[in-house]
Amino acid sequence: MAAATVLSSPSTFTSVVTLFGVGVLVTEFLMLRAHLLRSQVRLYMVQSFLVAAVALVTGIEQGNSGLYVVSVLSFIIKVVIVPMVILRLMSVDSADLSQSAIMKLPSMLYIALVTAACGFFIGVSFRTASVIGRGTAASGNAVSVDIAIVLVAFILIVLRRDVISQVAGFFSLENGVTLFSVSVARNMPFITEVATFFDLLVAAVVFGLLMRLHHMKTRTLSTHVLDRLKG
Repeated sequence: MAAATVLSSPSTFTSVVTLFGVGVLVTEFLMLRAHLLRSQVRLYMVQSFLVAAVALVTGIEQGNSGLYVVSVLSFIIKVVIVPMVILRLMSVDSADLSQSAIMKLPSMLYIALVTAACGFFIGVSFRTASVIGRGTAASGNAVSVDIAIVLVAFILIVLRRDVISQVAGFFSLENGVTLFSVSVARNMPFITEVATFFDLLVAAVVFGLLMRLHHMKTRTLSTHVLDRLKG
């Protein structure tokens, strides 16, 4: 009976982590199809909350107090501070950017699905090649989902021509990297984990300044006008 309990506990933990990872991936697809930019920001908040939950669950399962701090910092910075900064910057421009995609929605979703499938295959290849050890916090499925999240975030950045979507894509990519690091390198030094969030704060400030400067120069948050700079 005790042996059965020991075997079932990691399985439950792995299922929860994988489920949260799939939730993050689903929010990325929803961000890709969202017409209202405020909806993208709200979806990013949900996504970041799931990332914080993964760090908390992993910390509890592994007994790693450093991941508790990572979870709290993820919630404070990603769920509260970053969305607040983006929404405040959005208030300077009320223009409709719902048509900022460079192609139609079905085509974007097909590309994102193919990209996500490539991420799954890459994760399986890593696991097969023993690049990811068996002592990691999550299974090969969770790692595959994390890689898919990173790749789909690139699609969001590339296929939308507005500053908000591209910033949301960048921060979503960071969420994917965070999930991957929590899954693969749960014993990474605590100072490294904390330093990552200070980098995120710096990135939020820099993106905020760039968004404001871009709006001052072009009077819009769309990046379509930058096409005129092509040689």
